[in-house]
Amino acid sequence: SAVPVLKELVRKTEETAHLLIPLETHGLLQEVIDNPRPVRVASRPGTLVDYHCSAGGKAILAFRDDLVESLRESMALGARTVNTMTTWKQLDAALEEVRQRGYAIDEEEYHEGVRCLGAPVRDHSGRVIGAIGVTGATSSLTKRRLPQVARLVMEAAQELGLTQ
Repeated sequence: SAVPVLKELVRKTEETAHLLIPLETHGLLQEVIDNPRPVRVASRPGTLVDYHCSAGGKAILAFRDDLVESLRESMALGARTVNTMTTWKQLDAALEEVRQRGYAIDEEEYHEGVRCLGAPVRDHSGRVIGAIGVTGATSSLTKRRLPQVARLVMEAAQELGLTQ
C-alpha cells in the first residue's frame, strides 16, 4: 500500500500527497492523504487527472513513450489556466526537462494558486507504473521550498517503487 509512504511525505512536507496511476487517456488519483492544515488543495481518490498539466501526469509521460504516442494522436491539450501548455512542442520540451531533473512541476497549470511536484514510481523492472506527488497552495509550497520538497518526493517515489 502507498498509504504509509504518502503519510510520511505529508509529515515531512506538510502538503497534501497523492499517488497517480496511468490509464489510457488520463491519470487516476488512487490515494490522497491530506495535509494537516485547515486550508487544503486536493482532489479526491478516483478523480481523473489530465496528463499534460499535472505534475504527476508529466512525471509519468516523461518515461512512457507508449502513452505519449497514443495521446499525441488523440489528445487535445486543453487550457485549464493561462499557464497550461497547449502545444505538443511545449509539452515535449517540458517532458525533456522532467527526464533531466527526475521530477515534474505543475506551476499553476491545473488550478491558479496551486503548485504541484511529482516524481515517477517504477516497478522492479524499471518501468514507470505511477507517480507520487505533493500539492499545495503557492503561498505554502513556495518556489524557495521546491528543491527540498522535490528531493522528498523523489525519495518517496523510489521507496514506493521498492515495495511494488
